[in-house]
Amino acid sequence: MSSSDVRPPLWTAAWLVALAASLPLVYVVVRAAGADAETWSGLLDERIPALLLNTVGLAAVVCGATLAIGTGLAYLVVRTDVPGRRGLAVLCALPLAIPPYVGAITYADVLGPRGGLRNLLAVEELPSIFGFTGSALVLTLFTYPYVFLLAAAALRNLDPTYEDAARGLGRGRLSVLAGTTARLIAPALAGGTLLVGLYVLSDFGAVSLMRFDTFTTVIYAEIGGRFDPPGAAALSSVLVALTLLFLAAGLRVRGRGRFEQTGGGFRRESLHTLGRGRWPALAGVVAVLALALLGPIARLATWTIDVLAEQELVEFGGWAWNSLLVSVLAASIAVGCALPVALVMARRSGGRAGLAVGWLAQAGYALPGVIVALGLVAIATRYVDPLYGTLGLLVAAFVIRFLPQAIQSEEAGLQQIGGNLSEAARGLGASRVGAFRRVVLPLLVPSAAAAWAVVFLTVVKELPATLILRPLGFDTLPVRVWTPARDGLYADAGPAALLLVLVSVVPLYLLLARRRGVVPAIT
Repeated sequence: MSSSDVRPPLWTAAWLVALAASLPLVYVVVRAAGADAETWSGLLDERIPALLLNTVGLAAVVCGATLAIGTGLAYLVVRTDVPGRRGLAVLCALPLAIPPYVGAITYADVLGPRGGLRNLLAVEELPSIFGFTGSALVLTLFTYPYVFLLAAAALRNLDPTYEDAARGLGRGRLSVLAGTTARLIAPALAGGTLLVGLYVLSDFGAVSLMRFDTFTTVIYAEIGGRFDPPGAAALSSVLVALTLLFLAAGLRVRGRGRFEQTGGGFRRESLHTLGRGRWPALAGVVAVLALALLGPIARLATWTIDVLAEQELVEFGGWAWNSLLVSVLAASIAVGCALPVALVMARRSGGRAGLAVGWLAQAGYALPGVIVALGLVAIATRYVDPLYGTLGLLVAAFVIRFLPQAIQSEEAGLQQIGGNLSEAARGLGASRVGAFRRVVLPLLVPSAAAAWAVVFLTVVKELPATLILRPLGFDTLPVRVWTPARDGLYADAGPAALLLVLVSVVPLYLLLARRRGVVPAIT
């Protein structure tokens, strides 16, 4: 697609989207810069060092654990003859449909000091799972699919002749795996680990329920408890800086490992026979699935059976409808807003201006939901007060937060559409708009549909922005999970949590079936 096709109206639309998406980031930076010396001094002396240690330490442990688990599972189900590997490949991705805060309530109930495991072991009390240990466990189990999906896709597309050549030079299987295969799929591993790290830095629900202080939980407390906007903005600026550093480092690592394949041999499957190790390998995969999928869903199901008779089913319908409504609105608006930005980025036009549009529009990668909500609350109450407390402000937060997912998917789709197609249509007499509508747009539909599904899946599970920005009385499924769970009433949260998982499974399964497990990557 030719860069000359980028017209002023397209640039205007792209800049409007980019500037709107960057508003919360601009607010946080300006407000943090305006915080007085006393505020910064108190935070630097008392809060920031401890929060940095907690947040960075948690991200490091979870990234390392998910890298090991996700890569190991991907290799077993894609490149070995482990029994049932095709079905296992789908099951290994499904924990992505379980929000970590839902996983947190199941593990808090089972592994808590007076949880179900205590009764099974017939002991008086178990060691506390709350704190760093529980947070790391929960986030690892329910975010490893990010690494698994990208690693599995990379292994499927990897030309096995590279590994054959390494073995032909006398290297053993483990040497080839560690020295050749791992290097060739390193960009995918870096991309998956980057997604995990960004999620951990932005997580609020799981760490809050596990009673572990990170930047997000303290920022939320500053807003909702002490109502200290300068302190919240200062802490938010540190978290944004930390996230940007992590993002830049991840992108740099990922970019260094890029390579190109020139042949078509990668379509041939290359399976390693495990021999007697097939069944132990299967046991390992099943063990991970039991911890990340089967166990949590079973606990949610038993809770639902126990308390459903006491619940008003009509209320569940209302909560589910609210969740679906905001998710559909946000996904649809995000896909539409992403198009002009994706067009500018895909056509590599405008030099630094085009790069600026892309980065500003994707500022949501550096903004956890609590920070987006903080920025929009301040902007709405100061400049557009009628918008505060409305459904529109909540949907705007979702669009800003998850717009990058739509941009990434649509840009990838546009890059696969050759510019000669639209040029041929224009050569046959079609106008610029007509060529785009009749040629480019139909070819872009699959990528746009995938973008819609990804945004829908993430919005329907979003918690902190919903807690802060939802209109009065507008409860969604995540809110109805959070409300009883924060008071330790885990069983009461079970039915809403199970319904939320079921709602999330549908778009995830459709996405996996259509795209074979490819998650839009960060570029």
